[in-house]
Amino acid sequence: MIWPLTLRRTVLLKKTIRAPIETVLALLHDPNELFASSPFVATATPDPDSPSSYTFTETLSFAGLFAFHATSKCHIDSFEDGVDYTVVAGFGTKLKVSYRAKPLEGEATEVSEDSIVEADESAKDTLKQ
Repeated sequence: MIWPLTLRRTVLLKKTIRAPIETVLALLHDPNELFASSPFVATATPDPDSPSSYTFTETLSFAGLFAFHATSKCHIDSFEDGVDYTVVAGFGTKLKVSYRAKPLEGEATEVSEDSIVEADESAKDTLKQ
């Protein structure tokens, strides 16, 4: 869909990590490690019928005034050089995050995070900020 029915934002980040690519890929391919690395994720439970799908709950804050819990569904696709996370969240929000690792000289790895957020009309004011 197109605006004003859907809002879409894309962010690309890159960071060099001083670790061998094998170590970085092992972390990227372990969903429990990635969920644990988020300061917002309170729980993450694998779907017994689909081992690459999870239900996770985040503890979020609204303007620092009060906290609330949001539960979302996540599907994970692993690739040789990284992983894709597709999240269906509340308010008609969808998120696709691709993490890719590329070896650099020495014991370093470049990790790129390509995030696309799409939301329907009900979430546009929050995502515009």
